[in-house]
Amino acid sequence: GRILVGGGSPFALVRFAPPPTSSWEAWKEAALPLAIQPNPAQSFFEINHPESGWLTVSDPNGRQVFASKFTPGLRLDCSNWEAGFYTVLLKTNDGFRSGKILVSQN
Repeated sequence: GRILVGGGSPFALVRFAPPPTSSWEAWKEAALPLAIQPNPAQSFFEINHPESGWLTVSDPNGRQVFASKFTPGLRLDCSNWEAGFYTVLLKTNDGFRSGKILVSQN
């Protein structure tokens, strides 16, 4: 675990935070939000971010269904994915961004 200390007064707020259960949990904890449209998606979705990086998408069971270099304007085909919530993680030089996409099939 780790101890988080905050506050600018002589009295500090201290709380104990348990360690993340995995490196994935640590990434999600530190990641900033990611804009994904349309959401929900049926056949495709786009990630709106101006920086290049590395993109991964995991299915509802945690299995990686997509991994590739990310460039702005990337459009992902999700027409063959099963319905459910997917986790999207983008790693750039500035850190991590994450989001959820709901894939719904007709």
